[in-house]
Amino acid sequence: MFELISIYLAYRNGVRAKAKGQNPLLFAIATIAGILFCMVVGGSFVAFSFCNDAIKLDWLTSFDREQRLAAAHQLQQALTGDIFHLITIQLIAMSGYFIIRYLLEKEEDKKQPKINWLNKIKE
Repeated sequence: MFELISIYLAYRNGVRAKAKGQNPLLFAIATIAGILFCMVVGGSFVAFSFCNDAIKLDWLTSFDREQRLAAAHQLQQALTGDIFHLITIQLIAMSGYFIIRYLLEKEEDKKQPKINWLNKIKE
């Protein structure tokens, strides 16, 4: 479900980019990349903040393959076991959309010339 929401948000940013005279495909891809990046950041935040007692984090950097697999399984169970963790990750992932939208809104319109209102008043 979240993938469909991400695609829709990428489409909306693409429409905004087209209205601003920018490349819509570039901003749609940037939106998806921003959402994925912020989802990774959100997952790391949840793992290190809320799941620290349920996961043996030092096992993730172990040379033993079995310990790394056990730590990955613990991490998976901790992140998907509680609905609060999933919602937190998805809300942090939404910040990727808002960051790209902010960057898009900061861009000037290429279609409309910039009007200097001080020169307009002098006339």
